[in-house]
Amino acid sequence: MNFKTDFVSLMQKRYINKECKDDKRRVTKTIGMDGRIGANKGAGNRFDRFLLSVEKGRTLGGLRNVEATNILRECQSASGRISTDGGIYESGLEQEKILIRYAIESGCWFSLDSIRRDSFGFLGQGTENKVYLDKDGKCVIKIADYNAINPYETPLTFLINRITLHNTIFPETSYELVGFNWYEGEKFYFVKKQLFIKGTKPTQEEIDKCMKDKGFSIIEDGVYLSDNFVIHDLFPRNFVKTEKGLRCIDPIIHLNTKDRGYGGNKSYREI
Repeated sequence: MNFKTDFVSLMQKRYINKECKDDKRRVTKTIGMDGRIGANKGAGNRFDRFLLSVEKGRTLGGLRNVEATNILRECQSASGRISTDGGIYESGLEQEKILIRYAIESGCWFSLDSIRRDSFGFLGQGTENKVYLDKDGKCVIKIADYNAINPYETPLTFLINRITLHNTIFPETSYELVGFNWYEGEKFYFVKKQLFIKGTKPTQEEIDKCMKDKGFSIIEDGVYLSDNFVIHDLFPRNFVKTEKGLRCIDPIIHLNTKDRGYGGNKSYREI
């Protein structure tokens, strides 16, 4: 994948000079763990284990996932606009602008041509993802429309729900955030990488057993619940059955927050 200077120039003219104050500092500094685990040491071992598992999932998403999440968190904290559950602060468009600046300065903005050139071929697409097989045949590259399924999704909630929480629950099929893309000049997309897993489709009964073994209860067909998470769309099309067991490749995950009505009390402020 190559960095396209002509497109970068266009994005700079279109967005970069319209950012929040001090955003340059946020993008260029070295960003590590944001300290939320350490700040909650007094909350008890169970709480710490939950946070540690989420931070492990975030780290599995790669450096870009950690940095992008922390940049958006910092901008939101500086803006003072915090929603009741700590989830959505800026609008999706404002967050896109911040990530475009980050991607340009960090060299992780990819053109569609470079993705196509560096892939073996186009595998197909769904509502959210356009999927390419990487040249080595070991991974797939997914160009993800972050709010195709949920129009209220923002880049930050996508990073948390669709990458970090996925990696927390399903580390064997973890996503790595590679960068970002403006798909065919029309819309902001995430570029993710995932192992290419070969196998067959399981039955719904086998999925039910798999999720029960992970500590989830069945709410309805394709929907599973734990104290911490609510997972939707767990149907055979989103699983692969291998010799090592079932592998979930594309779930829809949220924290089990109070407003979801399942008796949960998790908050996006925690993570």
